[in-house]
Amino acid sequence: MVVPILGCLFLSMVLTGRAAEEAPWISLFNGHDFTGWKIVSRSDPASAVVEDGAMVLRQRRNTTEHTFVTSRQLFGDFILELDLKDDPGFNSGILLRCADAPAAAKVRLNGYQIKIDNTPRAWTGGIFDDFGGDWKWLYDLKDDARARAAFHLGAWAHFRIECLGSAMKVWVNGVPTGHLIDEKYRAGYLAFKIHAIGDNPNAGQNAIRLKNIRIITDQPRRYAQPMDLVARRAPPQPAEDDGALQLPEGFRATVVADNLMAGRKGDTLRFLALAPNGDLYAMTRKAGIFALRDADGDGRAEIVQEFGSGGGTGIAVRKGWLYHSSASAVYRTQLTPGELVPKGAPELIAQLPVQRAHDAKSFAFDPAGNIYVDVGSPQNVSSTGDRAKGAKGVDPTELQQQHGGIWRFKSDVLNQDQLKDGHRFASGLRHVLSLAWNPTQQAFFAVMMGRDQLHTVAPEFYTEQDNAELPAEEMHVLRDGADIGWPRTYWDPLKRARMLAPEFGGDNQQRVEPGRYPDPVVAFPGHWAPMQMAFNSTQQFPNRYLGGAFIAFHGSWNRAPEPQRGYCVAYVPFDADGMPTGTYEVFADGFAGRAEIKNPNQARFRPGGLAFGPDGTLYVGDSEKGRIWRIVYTGEPRARRAVLPVATVAQAAPVTPLSPQAAKNALAYRTYCAACHMEDGSGVAGMQPALVGSAILAGDPARLLRVVIEGPAAVLPADRPVFTNLMPPMGFLPDAELAAALTHAREAFANGAGEITATEIAAARKAIP
Repeated sequence: MVVPILGCLFLSMVLTGRAAEEAPWISLFNGHDFTGWKIVSRSDPASAVVEDGAMVLRQRRNTTEHTFVTSRQLFGDFILELDLKDDPGFNSGILLRCADAPAAAKVRLNGYQIKIDNTPRAWTGGIFDDFGGDWKWLYDLKDDARARAAFHLGAWAHFRIECLGSAMKVWVNGVPTGHLIDEKYRAGYLAFKIHAIGDNPNAGQNAIRLKNIRIITDQPRRYAQPMDLVARRAPPQPAEDDGALQLPEGFRATVVADNLMAGRKGDTLRFLALAPNGDLYAMTRKAGIFALRDADGDGRAEIVQEFGSGGGTGIAVRKGWLYHSSASAVYRTQLTPGELVPKGAPELIAQLPVQRAHDAKSFAFDPAGNIYVDVGSPQNVSSTGDRAKGAKGVDPTELQQQHGGIWRFKSDVLNQDQLKDGHRFASGLRHVLSLAWNPTQQAFFAVMMGRDQLHTVAPEFYTEQDNAELPAEEMHVLRDGADIGWPRTYWDPLKRARMLAPEFGGDNQQRVEPGRYPDPVVAFPGHWAPMQMAFNSTQQFPNRYLGGAFIAFHGSWNRAPEPQRGYCVAYVPFDADGMPTGTYEVFADGFAGRAEIKNPNQARFRPGGLAFGPDGTLYVGDSEKGRIWRIVYTGEPRARRAVLPVATVAQAAPVTPLSPQAAKNALAYRTYCAACHMEDGSGVAGMQPALVGSAILAGDPARLLRVVIEGPAAVLPADRPVFTNLMPPMGFLPDAELAAALTHAREAFANGAGEITATEIAAARKAIP
């Protein structure tokens, strides 16, 4: 994947005091001979000599092949500095991560080349991929006048080159000239090129000289320099109100596409992926994949096409393939250069379990070409009577053979089986949609969705407030063999402790012994619902955002009776070692559209998908209506608006006090039902059904009581609408409590369908076979 990052600003070469004092530089050239180097040439090894403490490389007559002075050592991640002087007329370049070319090739080495340009074009410091007879520019300087002026022929110039993971940055005399994100070469030789010139009579008159060549290979990211970049080409005109978003100063948003999910009842927009050319792909939960293209560069998608079927969540573009996951498998479909919609049939990468709850199969890649897939738990907690009062924990050993963890597969091998071909990389994870590879730490980071309904399961130990605030959504660094602790434990963000779950004997006080399971590296508020996550490896945004993680939070549904929270994009800063600093901040807000909401149906938007584009801008998708934003940094000040737009609320009618029995009924409903069905009976789309308009609630009381006492799965037909969270049998409730809750529901949401009495419930129990 080749991604040029547009634009540059001047950057001082002065490192911070600590980095300047401690940077572990290693000299690569002793100033006397070519120790540590070799000359690669079929025709003219005498073209490189040492004179006056510098390497001197000369073009020579009658040469038909390029000559290289190359290191004997291979380098992966590094920071390289050197001084260079080029005479007019000398064609050369600095090659990075280069490798031996095939025997039939016209040149001896392939790799990235930092161009030393002796033409009036003046693209010195630009980057191209040197294939010999088929080289191509990856990062040019045609739109960057300052970078073109940084180098002067015939004068000594200082070069600094950082190759860290897939990111490459170049400075010439302190001026940023190149910033590339590319995955083709990850390690190789350093080399300096002497261009073949055939029978040119001016051969030997010009030379290139190099000295003070030094490198950092020990923790080079610690000594990396920031590179402030802004777009060299004008950014798209932002929306007048930034598409209803609240963004930090200097950021603006454009609405790329809108209302993609119009008329698709019950379906939602899921994750996003960008191709190297800027084409955007958006997954739907139940239908196909949207392919979007900005054909005229105005930041909005003029071309929108849908393809595929079956739906899913995960999606990514990697090395010419579009990877996407359904609820039970991961596929890939080949992309054709220039074509927006792939024409080939999907290929099966891995078959995975079919499950009702937590069936989204998110995935991410490591640099070695492996794909890591989350298989969530089909339950809230591994227990009998899941989500019900008094639920008892069940040993999760068998469940975790195929659920509650991350599995590793080969990304280029077809028809893999989870048990035979997959490797369980990490376990003890209830459900993970936020999964991403951190190139600095060389590890995966994940944010786990915490469990629900502590108060429902153990009301004797947990209050409604506990239910709203606990547990945390946990961010962890994942290593092979990690066990995060689900289902036996959860993280309490208020006590800052790992607690024993009530299903396994916990009482809201009992802590798990320290060290048994890892603490989260960041603890987010409970029930925020972390979705797609991405690390920022580009610098379209200011330096403070470089290397950090951005997470789309879908927003809570189960904080009732407290207001719902989340509905934002958060930013997690990471340090030079690639670890989070332990804090987070809200980066983009305003999705909910009002200051306070009681249930997610009231939210205007819910963030779900999030991905960085090839130019370093951030794309965010709304799951419900299907709006997609593109967030850019312009640096331009603008008038601030209120933190959140407050919806206009009509004057409320006076509240009629409830009778003692009605108040008791309302309390029973709030205690046992509101957490899932919401206080207003609206439910949560796709997760829990609405009670408003429910034929079962308003219909035959005998059928209603069987559904509630035995559970929907035991009574209703198999072809009924299926929701993610299946209501457990509620027959454990005392007759009076169950009668009170149902009476409130029927009176409030079924047009006063009628009272349910404790006597009717007792009779219904006896009538059940």
